[in-house]
Amino acid sequence: MQKEPIRKHKMKLKHILYLPLIVLVVTACQKEPNPDEFYQKWSQCRQKNSFDTEATFNHLVGEWKMIATGCGECYSAGVKPSGKNVRLIFTSDSTLQVVEKGQVIRNSKFSIRLTHGSVREIETQPSLDNLYTWGDIEFCENKVGFITSYRDGPDYFFERVDN
Repeated sequence: MQKEPIRKHKMKLKHILYLPLIVLVVTACQKEPNPDEFYQKWSQCRQKNSFDTEATFNHLVGEWKMIATGCGECYSAGVKPSGKNVRLIFTSDSTLQVVEKGQVIRNSKFSIRLTHGSVREIETQPSLDNLYTWGDIEFCENKVGFITSYRDGPDYFFERVDN
């Protein structure tokens, strides 16, 4: 008579042990993001957002969190989700703060400058303080990218933080 409750207990235990296996299989089968698809969508979106220098400055003002990094010509090319806790804070008095893991690691003044064609970049004072913000500024909806992959550099993608 005592064997029956033990048998039921073993059956429940088997079902519980299968749950992590099922979760592992489902997550392993999720589709990896396609870097070419990401850049294609980004390219189509950014073409709709051509701002002048003043509008670029105004659109940057606020807080942004890093969501992805990309590299077109790297050994491990493509766009990857960011594993870093990085935020950029642009203020209307031209201050830029770079925050990593809740700590301000850079504090500088910034301006927007026109480079080639209608492309704009951030210029910082001191000039070496443009960590994560070097490259062409491109907007796509509530995201901003600092793009240098066409120059064999990294791309950094940020999403606006709603306050």
